[in-house]
Amino acid sequence: MAIGLGIDTATPTGELVANIMAAVSRWERQDDRSANSRGLAEARKIGRASR
Repeated sequence: MAIGLGIDTATPTGELVANIMAAVSRWERQDDRSANSRGLAEARKIGRASR
């Protein structure tokens, strides 16, 4: 069972929901990284990057 979410991963439906949530989490993390990279590239282009 996913702690605090009330998802019973012992059932097919619960396993599906947990897998979907994990996939969405991975997508969000990748999307955030991509947005950060684009922002840093744009900042470098205009001379405002701190790194």
